[in-house]
Amino acid sequence: MKSRSPLLTFVAIPPLVSLLALLPGVALAASLAGTLREGGGIDDLHIVVQSATGQRVTAYCDGHCGDWFDEDAASEGSRLKKKLVGKQVLLDYRREPNKDRIAGPGANEALDFVKKVELLK
Repeated sequence: MKSRSPLLTFVAIPPLVSLLALLPGVALAASLAGTLREGGGIDDLHIVVQSATGQRVTAYCDGHCGDWFDEDAASEGSRLKKKLVGKQVLLDYRREPNKDRIAGPGANEALDFVKKVELLK
């Protein structure tokens, strides 16, 4: 079986990327294994996960984080429970248009949303 030429691959990928850029409803999904660094919020809860290579992702929970937050009187909002800070997690998230789920950013602004997050042992 003959392998594809790297040039052919290079030529085929940019049109696909260009097509995705023209389709704003297309969401880009990703996963990240890392350390739960922080989280919380006043109106909208979020978490921050950092991989071993230093990549940091801040993603809005949108109802997918579970009972991971305590009330924070100082901010009149919520913060990530102290027992969860530093825990290893697997985060599945997707960049999507806000669609008025998060207060502040515009409806069409793309934000990262948690799709699934689980504690690793």
